[in-house]
Amino acid sequence: RKPLQYMRMNELTTVAEWTTLRSSSQKPFIIFKHSIACPISADALKRFHQGLSIFTAPAFLIIVQTAKDVSEAITRDLSVPHESPQVVIVSDQQAAYTASHEAIQSEEILKHTR
Repeated sequence: RKPLQYMRMNELTTVAEWTTLRSSSQKPFIIFKHSIACPISADALKRFHQGLSIFTAPAFLIIVQTAKDVSEAITRDLSVPHESPQVVIVSDQQAAYTASHEAIQSEEILKHTR
């Protein structure tokens, strides 16, 4: 299956893509873990999408049903408990901020990506 570009977010589908992104990025980036089976996740993704135009950091989507190994690698590599939906802002190869469910708010994400 080909990765998709979803709402200006590139989809991460392999652990190799995650590892390369984490190790090569010099600036903060945003990970959005999305469950396609969860209406709460769909609502959070809508709120997140509304903020994409104001975010200065690139955003990447992980669909947890089809990229479970990527989601688990992020959990392990960043020492961030898995939640879905979840936003993780990565800076200097570490989790700089995380939020899940209703706490996913564009204003907070913007604050942590400046």
